[in-house]
Amino acid sequence: MNKYFILLFIVLITAIVSCNKPPGVTAPTSSRFHADSVAIIAKANQFRLEKEYDSAITLLDSAFLLPIQSNQHPDGLSPDDARRLMSYAIRHLMFAYNHSRRITEDTNISSGSER
Repeated sequence: MNKYFILLFIVLITAIVSCNKPPGVTAPTSSRFHADSVAIIAKANQFRLEKEYDSAITLLDSAFLLPIQSNQHPDGLSPDDARRLMSYAIRHLMFAYNHSRRITEDTNISSGSER
């Protein structure tokens, strides 16, 4: 129950931040890739809460493949949304990588001490 509350809280905060734009800034035209970015964040948080750090790393890494708005991708993420997503992905990639490494080191240490 606790992990669902945290996931809901993160999605709610993301929605509030994306709705609070300065005056004169239009809402992003992309709904498809914005929805993809929110899905990546939500699923990565679920993996992180379940301590499946390798799965979280793979998923967060895919966030860097989402396109930014351009002539080729008019439905891509706005530059501000992309910047926020990349910042979030980098922070959580570092967290997941450090924890996955710690788990590997702990396993190696415990198996080495049994010799």
